[in-house]
Amino acid sequence: METKKKALDAYKKLENDANKEFVVEALYFKALDNFDKNDYLNSNLVIEKISNDFSGYKKWTGKSLLLMSKNFYQLGDAFQATFILESVIENFGQMPDIVEEAKKNLLQIKEIESKKNSSVEINN
Repeated sequence: METKKKALDAYKKLENDANKEFVVEALYFKALDNFDKNDYLNSNLVIEKISNDFSGYKKWTGKSLLLMSKNFYQLGDAFQATFILESVIENFGQMPDIVEEAKKNLLQIKEIESKKNSSVEINN
């Protein structure tokens, strides 16, 4: 736990670094920490900042959107979660790892939701 705190402190310092790639990475880990603390709304606020201010950093934007989808699902919004994942699949073709994770997460959500609602279709 001490190591994680040190890492989070280091990332906090990087949030104002001149190197924007360090900043976006630090913000991603801040959003992830919020997710780990079940603070999904604040995690989404950090991800919105990443999407708005650092969209040129595709790796971090993609990872952040995957996390945002998880946040929305934890908040009970399966529609928004699946919408984000479908958007990632459609728009991040140059990042196969991110697209693959989005497809996997989308399938998991659809499998869970299909058990709750027979109108949800599972398409691979």
